[in-house]
Amino acid sequence: MKAYIFGRASTTRPRHPSKPDVKPDRVDVFSLGEVAQLLKVPNTRIKNWTIGRPLRIVPRILAAQGKGSRNLYSLEDVYVFALVNQLYKDGFTSAVIKCVLAEVFLTPKLGPVRSFVLTNEKGIWTPKFFHTGDLRWEKVLADRSGAEAHVGPGIYALDVRSLVAWVNSRVLDLRKRRD
Repeated sequence: MKAYIFGRASTTRPRHPSKPDVKPDRVDVFSLGEVAQLLKVPNTRIKNWTIGRPLRIVPRILAAQGKGSRNLYSLEDVYVFALVNQLYKDGFTSAVIKCVLAEVFLTPKLGPVRSFVLTNEKGIWTPKFFHTGDLRWEKVLADRSGAEAHVGPGIYALDVRSLVAWVNSRVLDLRKRRD
């Protein structure tokens, strides 16, 4: 997958088919360790992001309710963690990632999202998600009045479809190991 930061491309993950091999009657439930393993990150990073250090991502299946209880995560949670991890690896601050998370939870599902764009105008980051091929640069920055005349806004674009496909391929591998 390619992440574009201010016009500079960096390849971060190989491209995989975006269609998950999901059966309609199957619900995937993941432990904290499995989420960390899927995303190739330390367990402590997922745990910290679940308890609010510096972000708070609440598990959609089951949030731990006391000593000895465990968080259980859905596939959609894994997609959110993958997005947050990509932003973290690309150097975004926790304040920007929190702004993105607020928008993510207004988006019904990340799975069908194809593209994600962050624009920065006068120090304010604005996230936008595109579900179909409707990503057009004129839709990214509708009002150019806040941009510097000769520079324009800072723009970061992420191919979410490739990120989701990568997560789906890792989930398929995990399912094979489980079965």
